[in-house]
Amino acid sequence: MICDEGSFRPSLNESMAVRLGRGHADAFLEYYRERDSQVSVEEVAEKLSRRTYYGVFADKKLVSAGAVCAKLPRLGVICDVYTRPTHRRRGYATAVVSAATRKVISLGARVFLSVNRENEEAINIYLRLGYQLYRTRPWIIAKP
Repeated sequence: MICDEGSFRPSLNESMAVRLGRGHADAFLEYYRERDSQVSVEEVAEKLSRRTYYGVFADKKLVSAGAVCAKLPRLGVICDVYTRPTHRRRGYATAVVSAATRKVISLGARVFLSVNRENEEAINIYLRLGYQLYRTRPWIIAKP
C-alpha cells in the first residue's frame, strides 16, 4: 500500500505515539520479547538505532510500535507494526502508523508498506489513513 502528501489523513490520536530511542530500550525489549522471546538486548539496541520507531505506552508498558525501516529520497518504508493482543482496537496502531507516515511525508517522500491481504484490520487502518492499494503479490513464509 502507498500513501503520499495528497492522500494522507492523519489520525486524531497521533499524539499518543512517541519517538522511541535508547531511553526506551528496556520497555522495547520487554515488548519485543512477546513476539520473539530470543531477541537480545544488543539486537533491540540495534533496531532502535537503525530505524525510526514510534510507540504508544499504556499502563506504563509499550503496547504498540512501528518503524520507518528505509528512507530513500522519494520513498520511505514502514514496517514492524505490532500491537499487543491485549491492547488492540484502541487506536494505538493507527497512532503509530500515522506518526511514522507523517515523518516520511515531512521528508518529501511517498510512503510504502506491505500487509497480508488477509489482515483486514490492518488494511482498514491503512485505508483510513489515506493509503491506497498499490499492488498485490503472493507471500511466501518460510519457517526454520
